[in-house]
Amino acid sequence: MCSPQEQTFFQVNDSHEAAIKMTEDSVSRRPMATDKSYFYFTTAFLSVCLVFALATIMILIVQKTVRNDSELFLRILKNVPFKTAAAYMRALKPNNTELKWTEYGVRQDIQFHEGIPVIQTQGLYLIFCHLNFNIHNCSGDTIDIKLQMFVNGDPRRQTIDTLCTSNEVSKRIYKEFFQLFLEYLNVNDRISVQIDKYQYLDFAVLPNENVLGVFRYSN
Repeated sequence: MCSPQEQTFFQVNDSHEAAIKMTEDSVSRRPMATDKSYFYFTTAFLSVCLVFALATIMILIVQKTVRNDSELFLRILKNVPFKTAAAYMRALKPNNTELKWTEYGVRQDIQFHEGIPVIQTQGLYLIFCHLNFNIHNCSGDTIDIKLQMFVNGDPRRQTIDTLCTSNEVSKRIYKEFFQLFLEYLNVNDRISVQIDKYQYLDFAVLPNENVLGVFRYSN
């Protein structure tokens, strides 16, 4: 039999060995946890970078195509089998500052309420607006034209341009406005466009070039 001193020694020794083992296990687990955290962080970061890189490419393609030939852009859209929310709309001739829209070849999972597009599926959306203005004869007074885009009545983008300056008197002025942005939208969000000089919006020469596009980029 062991003496009390020997029992105490063995107990202390066993406890010391157990503590060493627990410390070794903890140390071995820490690098694994660190590696996993680093892997998850790197994966998430690269995914975000990829999303924004693709979004940038898409923005450049849309901007170039719509501004150069919206009819070509419409033909491209009609040949794409959409599996996501999308709408390509043409402006109705306005009688006030807020524009109303009608379907122009493409509408998927987006509703209209009094000529305003209403989102039915939440996600990250690419939104753009292309408008053309025509001033037949500059009289000498400058004209400030402002384009504003809203989500649920809150402004998101704004463009202001001054036309009919002193060197443009008696000239006919054509001016195009283009706005494009990405926005996370929820169900029932409303997208609206306002122009303060709606009487100059061109419906004589380029009636089909006044368009609004809304496309869900991702969820």
